[in-house]
Amino acid sequence: MTGNFGIVSQRASNLDKANAFSTRLDYNLNNSGDLVTGRYSLQKAEENSALTFVGSNLAGYGGSAIGKPQNMSLGWTRILSSRMVNEGL
Repeated sequence: MTGNFGIVSQRASNLDKANAFSTRLDYNLNNSGDLVTGRYSLQKAEENSALTFVGSNLAGYGGSAIGKPQNMSLGWTRILSSRMVNEGL
């Protein structure tokens, strides 16, 4: 018997998906010089790889990772006079 004895040919696909969202809201309180700011961001990333073992394309033996980082911040700015501003984060 000659040829490709004992060799199995198969390929496993790689998948990379990523989405991101970011928003900001500013609100003036009663025209008194107070400004409130809010920010929010969200990301989602998904990765599936067949190459967990170096040089391998074996289906079903890959690795996967999912990440979903989020960030939120609030800020407050007050105008005290034409020369002075107070800011809190």
